[in-house]
Amino acid sequence: MKLGQLILLWDDNRITIDGDITLSTSTDQSARFAAAGWHVQAVDGHDREAVASAIAAARADARPSMIACRTVIGQGAPTKQGTHHVHGAPLGAEEIARARTAGWTHAPFEVPQDIRAAWAAVSARGAKARADWVKRLAASPAKAAFQADQSAPDARRIAAVMAAWRHKLSTDKPKVATRKASEMALEVLNETLPNTIGGSADLTGSNLTLTKGQKPVTPAITRAATSTTASANSAWPPR
Repeated sequence: MKLGQLILLWDDNRITIDGDITLSTSTDQSARFAAAGWHVQAVDGHDREAVASAIAAARADARPSMIACRTVIGQGAPTKQGTHHVHGAPLGAEEIARARTAGWTHAPFEVPQDIRAAWAAVSARGAKARADWVKRLAASPAKAAFQADQSAPDARRIAAVMAAWRHKLSTDKPKVATRKASEMALEVLNETLPNTIGGSADLTGSNLTLTKGQKPVTPAITRAATSTTASANSAWPPR
């Protein structure tokens, strides 16, 4: 699908709520994604520079990217770090007090000024990027089409066409299989909503999700398409 701008950062802490990850799986996730054609990297998730470098490398690669960030869950908690005891459960007053001796001396909910300043810089950079994007959108001939795609569906129109469809069904009383009834409803919805997306991986013909006028989502698909309901025929992770 040419998803070169897709970057997945995976928190590889090897812990689940029940305990070590080996209790439930032995899957090598990095190998799995690599086998699916992804650009895969592994870094120390606590090393900000290493993560930044990996993101830069991911941006330069034409493939979708997965960055496995090895971390220690609850790092800094003296007796619970690296265990499932910090997975969704409070540390407790004693553990928090002992963790503070490891270098974090600030009061609860107090954000140090240097951290505030760093985040403010990120915010300013993002604000400029957003402003530049708004200017590009304003000058783009595709502005109206983009905004139409991003707008909420016309709820009144959907309600009207579906009410008419239910009335027709109650009058005609067709005897059809559930999957056929689903296809018939999808025909009405997809004709009403030009930018719906759907499908059924590997079972399009069996589940009857392919309606009239729809087009498969491919790298070459263009904005000129009038019906973008997808006929999915791929498994996760996508290439």
